[in-house]
Amino acid sequence: MASRKIIKKLLQLAVIVLLIVFALPASAFLLLQNNRIQNRVVSRVMQYVSDKLDTQFTIGSIDMAFLYRIRFIDVYLQDLSGDTLIYAKSITTGIRYIDPLKKTFSIGSISLDEAQVNLVTDEEKGLNLTYFIDKLRSGEGDGNGKWTIDLIISGWKTAGLH
Repeated sequence: MASRKIIKKLLQLAVIVLLIVFALPASAFLLLQNNRIQNRVVSRVMQYVSDKLDTQFTIGSIDMAFLYRIRFIDVYLQDLSGDTLIYAKSITTGIRYIDPLKKTFSIGSISLDEAQVNLVTDEEKGLNLTYFIDKLRSGEGDGNGKWTIDLIISGWKTAGLH
């Protein structure tokens, strides 16, 4: 009789663990499919990147595919002279990992669809893309409560945002 109670408790515990393991990511995914939540995410990403890079950055919309793929639609990044640096019909990113305890996540791949990249060289400032690369590499800020974003391609850490 006692062994049946133990088995029953273990089965109940297993069911609860399975629900937590599958229900939490599924719930998060369903919440992220909500247009209001997606618009809020887009707004925050645009504001963060615009502030970080000191230029205009816009995203038309976002499409999240179960936590590991995020597609940004109609992406526009302006260079410092007010011209288009990058415009893409869509940019798809592959997320390698997310660590909420350390407030970090890593991007493993970036795919651009129908992209236009306008590289311009200026005698005074050099290549217009150099400013953005330097800004990403600098890791400016104290990281106080902020997330760290690593861009890792083929095993090489190429940039970080703080």
